[in-house]
Amino acid sequence: MDPNRHLRDDEIEALLGVDWDCSDMEEDDELDIVADKIIEGQITVQEFLTEQEENEEELICQVEENLQTESGPDQFPEEVIPEGMTQTRKEYLYKHIREYCKEQFKDVLCPQPEPAPQNDLTTPDDPQSVPGPSAKRRKRSV
Repeated sequence: MDPNRHLRDDEIEALLGVDWDCSDMEEDDELDIVADKIIEGQITVQEFLTEQEENEEELICQVEENLQTESGPDQFPEEVIPEGMTQTRKEYLYKHIREYCKEQFKDVLCPQPEPAPQNDLTTPDDPQSVPGPSAKRRKRSV
């Protein structure tokens, strides 16, 4: 099929599997639908709704949409899972914001955060075994 050829409305409906309902349009309105770049099942559709008033034509809206995803027509895009809130943010909400929430929403909006996972690098088994800062020396007066 020639990609530069403009298609009739019924050809576009057959390709896209849709039925254009233009019953709400006034008699003077004209709907021009152009399907271009019909290559390997990928169709780009442009819709132009024009209003004719005293022989002047004004573009009201233009929509471009690609009807095929990058991963293919029968596949869903890759799911993106958000990381969630940081432990610091959860603790802040619980300590400072929870009191302002309605009782029925407190456990949903500001739940008690789970204890932070202990890491060998950040939390020693015996806090007393970690040496504190050295004592300050006094300057000798000469």
